[in-house]
Amino acid sequence: MYLFNQKYWEKLANKDWLVNGDRHSPFVHQTMKARKTRSKFMKLKDTLGVWVDESSQIESMFVNEFISKFKSA
Repeated sequence: MYLFNQKYWEKLANKDWLVNGDRHSPFVHQTMKARKTRSKFMKLKDTLGVWVDESSQIESMFVNEFISKFKSA
């Protein structure tokens, strides 16, 4: 029964996207703008426990973390 309900609600949730999503419409732009805003990092806590909220510092934190994890030994 659970699988049936899950599929039903997935279809219902995608209805608006299926109707308006394939068109180059304001709906698509609004959806993408909301997703971009929602997935944006506003502040991060560094290794010392201090909150960093400047975009350049956040960027350097990501780069440094990536380098430290994936550098060859």
